[in-house]
Amino acid sequence: MADAAKAGHVLDMRLNLECVASRFGGGGGGGGGGGGGGGVAAPRASDPQPRVVLDRKVAFVLARYRKMCKSYGEGTQQQQQQQQQGGGADGFVPKCMVVARTRAEVIAYHALLAAADPTLPVYSAFSGTVRVTVGGGAAAPRVEEVTEGSINHAPSVAAQARSMARARVLVSCDKLETGYDDPALCLVFVDRRYHSASRIVQTLGRINRAASGKRTARGAFGCVDFVNDEAHVLRACAKFWGATVAHGSAQAGLSAPLKVAAAGQQPRAVLVSSSDEDDDHDDYADADDA
Repeated sequence: MADAAKAGHVLDMRLNLECVASRFGGGGGGGGGGGGGGGVAAPRASDPQPRVVLDRKVAFVLARYRKMCKSYGEGTQQQQQQQQQGGGADGFVPKCMVVARTRAEVIAYHALLAAADPTLPVYSAFSGTVRVTVGGGAAAPRVEEVTEGSINHAPSVAAQARSMARARVLVSCDKLETGYDDPALCLVFVDRRYHSASRIVQTLGRINRAASGKRTARGAFGCVDFVNDEAHVLRACAKFWGATVAHGSAQAGLSAPLKVAAAGQQPRAVLVSSSDEDDDHDDYADADDA
């Protein structure tokens, strides 16, 4: 990875890493049960996060998203004209992604983001069907089945692809963390505990695609981790950062996205379930369906 970054094929995903578990009631940690400063352990899927915690995280995500947009000069008349004309170095349109612990929390993030900013294009990605209880109070509670198509109002695969392309904020659980390649992705918010070094690197690697107009300054690029501690994340990155390719094979050992970048081609967005890529699901099973 270091060679690919030095050659300009990818960006350094370790830049501007922020691990903020202590701000949200979690003690960080990871990797074999290691702790981070004696704080309260992050909740498991069987113990859903309190609504007040998710509210604070959504507010944090939106604040950082707006700061990112501002760093790219969005909102100016010149910027809007450039985007209408197809962009360019100054017309780069940045995106961010939230990685949630469970499919139920993907749905919760989606609802809270939409409520906080109805104009914000949000796309949520997850597999299968999730049963959620809605209503209560004056209305009798009822159970609804939610799918990726229904939550995004996109009944077909083609409609989902169009909706995802328009989105500025993505929310995912075991769907976009591997295999999703969009050079416009600049920020990733991790809200699940990872023990696997490869899963950490794969998730953070969503932002390392180079693109014209993409910047690596603080505020414009980086990862915010709500759960894992900094030492654990950096150790995971170190396992892969210094990897070298075999002599005489410039692309040996590179992942498919890096081979595309090394060939000078534009990576394309694809949907791949992370369960097909890595059998380590860390702490979080689908307890939201229990």
